[in-house]
Amino acid sequence: MKKTIVLLVLCICIHSCTAEHNSITPLLDDIESFIEDSPDSALAVLENISMKALADTKQKAHHSLLYSMALDKNFIDKTDFSILQPAIDYYLKRGNETEKLRTYYYMGRIYDNAQNDEKAMESFVLGLKNGNKTTDYLTLGRTLFAKAQIHNRIYEFDKFSKEMIKASEQFKKCNKQSSYFNSLTQALRGLIITNDTTGTAELIAQELQEIVDTNNKSQLIKYYSAQIHFSMAYKSNTETEKLLDDCITMIPPGNAIWLTIANHYLESNQYENGIEALNKYSQENPSKTSGYYAIASKLYEMSGNPVSALENYRMYIKLSDSADMEIFRRDTKFIEERHKLELDNIRVKNRKNIILITALTLLALLAMLLLWFRNRLRLRSIENTSLIKEKEDYKTLCNNLTAEKETLIMILNNSKNLDSDIRNAIENRLAILNKFIKAYLLNDWSITNKAEQELEKMFNNKTKFIRDNKLVIQGNYPAFIKYLQDKGLTEKEIDFCCLYTMGLKAVHIGKYLNTTNIYNISSSIRKKLGIDEYRTNLDKHIEIIKNNTPVS
Repeated sequence: MKKTIVLLVLCICIHSCTAEHNSITPLLDDIESFIEDSPDSALAVLENISMKALADTKQKAHHSLLYSMALDKNFIDKTDFSILQPAIDYYLKRGNETEKLRTYYYMGRIYDNAQNDEKAMESFVLGLKNGNKTTDYLTLGRTLFAKAQIHNRIYEFDKFSKEMIKASEQFKKCNKQSSYFNSLTQALRGLIITNDTTGTAELIAQELQEIVDTNNKSQLIKYYSAQIHFSMAYKSNTETEKLLDDCITMIPPGNAIWLTIANHYLESNQYENGIEALNKYSQENPSKTSGYYAIASKLYEMSGNPVSALENYRMYIKLSDSADMEIFRRDTKFIEERHKLELDNIRVKNRKNIILITALTLLALLAMLLLWFRNRLRLRSIENTSLIKEKEDYKTLCNNLTAEKETLIMILNNSKNLDSDIRNAIENRLAILNKFIKAYLLNDWSITNKAEQELEKMFNNKTKFIRDNKLVIQGNYPAFIKYLQDKGLTEKEIDFCCLYTMGLKAVHIGKYLNTTNIYNISSSIRKKLGIDEYRTNLDKHIEIIKNNTPVS
């Protein structure tokens, strides 16, 4: 009734304002005062304002921004700037911080509706930059929330959770409880996916328990979904089972989060219960997500139904591949990253370090480690779309590591009189390989963490790594090492040749050893091996020599 009275009064004002331009400003101010609580009424009033009643560019800009806000709040998604353009033209040049923030936010919303992630992110970043001192905490929170959703779509879960936490802080400032709750549940999901070890996930889970509105069905569903995932990641199976019982009791029939429940049953090896939960999910949700097919495929496989497992797996591949193509189609090099690169070069240095480590790590071992990490993220976020094609690559790499392990074992078995230093170097390399293969077979992430620490320790001790690397090669290719010695190469030059056999180039070796003398050493090796200075790549030539010498 109140909305109707306000609407009638304002409509009367509209007609009178047509005759007197000066009265339109307080009318727009009145609309702004109730647009949050009554967006439908605001939209009706704005649509009845004659454009002739808008006297100048400032009034047109104000009307334009309010109109865009009302459309957005009424879930009318615009993909063009025909309505917002007057606000863009005026506020981005002359507006205060709040007006600039709001204009950039609704620019981003329009780009988001048009599925232009880069332009949307650019608008949100510029809005936060230009409106960083505003007291409009609600729009600040919405902008941060929108940024987080883009990070979520391209699997940048670490950034996703950080932006959601920032958004929740803004919503809390303006006492927007529903938005505060939603942003916290989203942040908790991102922290679980990235395996948070800081305790932040625990704090958020406790906060959600305190603020959840048990009379709100929608909040209860989100709450139990978040808490069940948190319990599966950080609590015991008994605690998770109790939470599931509470969930089924608290949430009315027809609203239970059966997909989350099915995922728990999958993780706890209760496959028949998991399939039953999937069937209940299907009854309530005719359309299926990739997360559904991923869980269904695994459940049917483990319960001994290969036909259903394959059928669901094919559907999962189909949906995830289409999602992958959409991500790669978009330009994800956002303005946010470029802006940070201008302010701070730390990220560039970190990337250089990553490139260096990549060059020094055995190709198969490092690829396995990286793909293992990504695979673990996707298993923890099985309700999210994931990159499944890498799973086959990961399996191939694991097979390669197994082959490398067998080769090292063969060297040890066939060389009873092997030098003790060489034997120790091979056994150390073999121990690390065993850890990764064991982790893969047992699906045990803790084993991989230990193996990763040993791998990092091995590379940090440069002197020992170079020595052991030569000993491993000597154990497999003794004739290669003898050939180099016969050519008069020094021990240091032979060490360099062994690094070259790993596929490294002079620039990689120079960076790893932090030396600028690498080219002089390479030149000396060329002369002793009789290699032309310009026509032959040293690394390729050394590889040819190694492959043409007898294997141990």
